[in-house]
Amino acid sequence: MADAKPVPVPVPEARFTNVAFVQHTQLEFYFRFGQLVPDQPGVASLVASLVMTPQHAKLLLAALSDNIERYEARFGEIKPPPMPKPELVQ
Repeated sequence: MADAKPVPVPVPEARFTNVAFVQHTQLEFYFRFGQLVPDQPGVASLVASLVMTPQHAKLLLAALSDNIERYEARFGEIKPPPMPKPELVQ
């Protein structure tokens, strides 16, 4: 048998995102990542949309928690910006 040759796998381009929307059904979690448009408050362009099972979403949560703990141990506490207060639309 001939030596197996590795097949190159394309790696998607990394994109910046500064807003995320998370929704779920009984069977799936939906993650939509976007980039806020600077001159249009409340408007975001969609960067990526991901769907995963609840089990995989929980594994993602564990991986993020572990990485945040290690990041903060090395660089200090991450302080999120204050959340804007919802505005009433009349």
